[in-house]
Amino acid sequence: MTAACPSGADLSSTPILDNWAPMIRPSLCLVGDVTGHPVLPGSGGNIVSSDLWVLAEQQGRARTLSRWYRLARPRETVGLFS
Repeated sequence: MTAACPSGADLSSTPILDNWAPMIRPSLCLVGDVTGHPVLPGSGGNIVSSDLWVLAEQQGRARTLSRWYRLARPRETVGLFS
């Protein structure tokens, strides 16, 4: 997998981030409930991602410093960073 746009096959084995939202640490990142993470065991655990590089919401994917994520439902918020 590269930082270029991944193919469907590339994304088929990436973690799914549900109930996700962008967040600012000192850098922009994502928070959400992850499933299928290669390092974090279990399903549905809430995470804070590494730095966000690409957010392609319409394509259902995001690239962070460490990996691609498939995006499921966004978190219901009042404002973008609520």
